[in-house]
Amino acid sequence: MLMHTDECSRLTSLLDENTKAIKLLIGENHDLKTKYEDIRAKATYVESENKTLTDRWKAQKLKESEHLNEVNALYEDILNKQSRRPTSYKNSRANKSRK
Repeated sequence: MLMHTDECSRLTSLLDENTKAIKLLIGENHDLKTKYEDIRAKATYVESENKTLTDRWKAQKLKESEHLNEVNALYEDILNKQSRRPTSYKNSRANKSRK
């Protein structure tokens, strides 16, 4: 009977130790889950902010490229108009600029 009581006490002590360890692990697990959720929320925010900034940058570059296309078209128009002028007009303009 004494052996059973000692065995029972040992098992009870072991059970208490394991219960404490489990409670500690549950607490650590909860803390880690909370930290993970915080980090995940920050990552989601950063991804959203990054997309917003990227979209704004792309829109700005598109606007700049459209402006450059307009300027290039205007420049091409000017060159085409100059190439269609009569030669005598071109020569007279060149002579005036030399004087």
